[in-house]
Amino acid sequence: MPPPAPSFLKAAFKLPFNVGVLGASTIGCALAAASSGEPMFIALVPAIEGLFLGVTASLPGFRRQVRARHEADVRAFERTERQQKLERDVAALSASQRACFLELKALTDKTLACYARLPSGGMLVASSEVQLQSLLDMFVKLLGALNGYRRYLDNTSRQQIEKELATLRVELASPPENSAHASVQKLKERRVGLLEERIARFDRAITGRELISHQLAGIEDCIRLLHDQALTLRDPELATLQLDDLAHQLAMTDETMREMESFSAVTEEFAQLEPLTSLPDLQPVR
Repeated sequence: MPPPAPSFLKAAFKLPFNVGVLGASTIGCALAAASSGEPMFIALVPAIEGLFLGVTASLPGFRRQVRARHEADVRAFERTERQQKLERDVAALSASQRACFLELKALTDKTLACYARLPSGGMLVASSEVQLQSLLDMFVKLLGALNGYRRYLDNTSRQQIEKELATLRVELASPPENSAHASVQKLKERRVGLLEERIARFDRAITGRELISHQLAGIEDCIRLLHDQALTLRDPELATLQLDDLAHQLAMTDETMREMESFSAVTEEFAQLEPLTSLPDLQPVR
C-alpha cells in the first residue's frame, strides 16, 4: 500500500523531543499532584501537550519537513513497485530473453561505473542512471509485447480467415430470392466485416512484430555502444549528448507501446464477441 497522506499532528507527536518532554511532564505533574493533593496538576499534561502539538504542526518549516519525508517515502514505494513489476515481467520471459536482459543490465552497470570516474561523475551518474533504467524497463516491456504479437499470430490462421471470407462473399454475390433469408444475409454481411477487420489486424500484428524486433535490436545496440564509448570517454559533455539520444530512443519506444496497448485492447474486444462460425439451415417456406 502507498504511504498515507501526511498528518502534521501525528508527526509532531512522534518527535523525539515531544516524547521526552511528555514523559517528563507527566511524571512531574503526577509527583506535584501527589505531594500537593491537587489533581489539577494532572490536567496540565494534556493541555501542555495540545498546545505543543498545535504550535509545532502549524510551523511552515515543520510542515515542509513532513511533506519532504512523505514525498521521499512515496518515491521509495514507487521504486519498489517498479522493481517488483520488472522482476515479474523478467520472470515471464523465455530463458534466452532473460539472459539477454541480464547481459544488458550488466553493461549498463559498467557504463555507470565508467561515468562515475569522470570529473563531476556523480552528477552524470545521477542523470544517466534514470534514463538507462528506463531503457532497460522499456526493453522488457517490448519483449513482452513481442511475445504477445507472437502468441496472437500463432493462434490465428490467416488462410482460414481468407477461406471463410471468400465463401461468404460468393454467397452474398448471389442472394436467394426468398425474403425469409434476409436475416441470414445480414448476419453474413456482419461476418464479412468482422473477417475483414481480422485480416487487417493480422497484417498490423505482422508489422508490429517486425517493428518491435527492430526497436529491441536498436536498444541493444544503443546500450552496447554507450558501454563501448564509456570505456574511453573523457569529456562529460559527450556523455550528455549520448543521453539525449537515449531520450529520443525512449520516445520512440513509448509510441510503440501505446500502439501495442491499443492493439491488445481491440483484440480482447474481438475475443469477447460471440463467434458466428455457422448459420442455421433454413427450410424453404411452402
